Amino acid sequence: MRPFLIKAAATLFTAALLLGFIAGGVSSVFKAEQDGKALSLPGVMQTVTGSSNTEPAGDAPVTDDGDKYDSIDIPVGGVTPPASSIPGYTLMGGVVLPELPGGNHNLMGGNDESSEVVEDTTVSESEVVEDDSSVSESEPEVDDSTESEPEEEPEVQRPTVSVPSMGADQIINLLLSRNYTGGIDTFGNISADTSALYNAIHKGSNVCGFVAIRLSDGASVAYNPTRNFRCASAFKSFVSHYAYKQAAAGVLDLNAGITYTSADYYSGSGIIKSSPFGTVYSLRQVADYSIRYSDNAGFVMLQRYLNRDGLVDYAKALGCPGADGFKYTWPDMSALDAAIWWADIYDFAKTSSYGAEMYSVYLNATQPSIKKGLNDEHPVAHKSGSMSYYFHDCGVVESEDPYILVLLTYNPNNYSSNNQSYFSGVVQEIDKIINP
Repeated sequence: MRPFLIKAAATLFTAALLLGFIAGGVSSVFKAEQDGKALSLPGVMQTVTGSSNTEPAGDAPVTDDGDKYDSIDIPVGGVTPPASSIPGYTLMGGVVLPELPGGNHNLMGGNDESSEVVEDTTVSESEVVEDDSSVSESEPEVDDSTESEPEEEPEVQRPTVSVPSMGADQIINLLLSRNYTGGIDTFGNISADTSALYNAIHKGSNVCGFVAIRLSDGASVAYNPTRNFRCASAFKSFVSHYAYKQAAAGVLDLNAGITYTSADYYSGSGIIKSSPFGTVYSLRQVADYSIRYSDNAGFVMLQRYLNRDGLVDYAKALGCPGADGFKYTWPDMSALDAAIWWADIYDFAKTSSYGAEMYSVYLNATQPSIKKGLNDEHPVAHKSGSMSYYFHDCGVVESEDPYILVLLTYNPNNYSSNNQSYFSGVVQEIDKIINP
């Protein structure tokens, strides 16, 4: 009888332990839902608490030519604008936490003794991919110390000016003073036939808006220049430019550290997302990475550090029509907006060592779609951007007579975002007109 009682007691004790474990798990899940946190599992559908939106987790769409473009599918950290009237816009929220190596889940980040400081290493183009997957082969090397190593002076490439160019104020005044009809408009010394350009613009179900303006005399060609598009990563060029303008004014120290936290995590392109939370980068690094590798997390970190009101005020001072929307992380923008800030970027590069430093990064930025469209004939300082349905690039074409080119495209039938073929066709016709 006694052995039977001992066995029964052992069975009851085991059952009690199991029930306690299950209850604890349910309580944890319930608490996580109360806290508004969402659990993200790779390759499965994820539903954000309190939202009716459901999006597949995992990689960005792979394009037909094997390239993967930067994706902006799950806004995490930063501010997302209200639902836009532009087709293809998706509004989502919540926090998605990536799986971290070694079980490091320092969600608060911070500049403490456990924070890791990233050396300013160079990552080759072949190691960088613009997708939602981890970039394990190209993770930055991490130093065990808690203080940033001195950064090497970056190689500076100033604009190659072969002809005298107008100042930013003159170019911007011309851009803002012209009467745009929404069709193909030409201004100044432009005499080319635009019929081939018209055919390229209206190919398939594509919609576009563009501005091209010569920097020597202000002659320009434009189409739908004030139409708004989702910015994708093209907006990163303005935010990095503003940071460097602040540095030139003595307001911001580019060597100051900023800690990568869970609030900064962002899927899509970049390399910072693969770093442990708590890793410290310099502002110079996050500005560089957000352009060179189109790093989404670095872009969110840079915006977090900057004064958003100051960013908006600076855009207004330049004359950008969409400036009020620039308080959002991923705003809508027009070709006219980007042409204005690229005039300022070019002028800054000619007159400031800070501007020349950032211009060097633009010359080496990922996804050179304009340059591809021109068959690599000229250097192009640029920042591209793509997401589902959208494919953009904007910058300065350093031909013998340099010009600013901003081309924003949207195709409601092309979810993959790879629209290089259409893009190249339009770029080539613009170049024939603006750079005969």
